[in-house]
Amino acid sequence: MRTVLNTVEWVIFRGDGLTVARENAWAAVQEDRARAKVRAEASTALHDANVPTLK
Repeated sequence: MRTVLNTVEWVIFRGDGLTVARENAWAAVQEDRARAKVRAEASTALHDANVPTLK
């Protein structure tokens, strides 16, 4: 299965397209991590202030 995905990726993203796609994917991962960090900090602040949260 991995070989098929690699082949499809190669056909779609020949040349610099693959590099750009990987860079965009990594940027999205970093943004997701940053949002998760902010959510965790907000949750901790609410918990410390004894504010009820939705579950």
